[in-house]
Amino acid sequence: MRAKSLEGTSLIVTRSKRFKLRITGLLGQLLAGLFLTLPVTAKSPIEEIADTSLPDIAAVHHEPGKSPVILYNPILCKQAGPALCEFYRYHEYGHIALRHHERTDITVQQKEEEADRWAAQRAPLRS
Repeated sequence: MRAKSLEGTSLIVTRSKRFKLRITGLLGQLLAGLFLTLPVTAKSPIEEIADTSLPDIAAVHHEPGKSPVILYNPILCKQAGPALCEFYRYHEYGHIALRHHERTDITVQQKEEEADRWAAQRAPLRS
C-alpha cells in the first residue's frame, strides 16, 4: 500500500489493523525529534476472530469458496506480549500470501519456515 502525504503529515499504511499518523516536516522539527503517534483502526481485508479455545496464539482457517480467516487466542496473546502476538499475526498473513493452503509441493515444516521469514521481513519491530 502507498503512503499518502498531506502538508506537514504523512500517513503510513500497513497490512495490520493499525495505521499510524506521524507528524513530520516543520512541525516535527519544532517538536525537536519527538514523535506523536495516533493509532487509528481500519477494516482488514482478512477477518480476525478471537477464539479462547484455540491451542495456539494464531492460526489460519480456510473454507472452500470463502476468504481465509485468522483465528487468534487473546489469552495466549496477552501472555506472550504484544510484539510476539503481532509477529504471529504476520506469520499467519504469510501463510495466506504464500498460498500455503493450495501448495502440496513443500512440507509443513517448509511452509512454517517460509511464513516465519515472510513475517520477519514485514512485521513491525517493537522494543
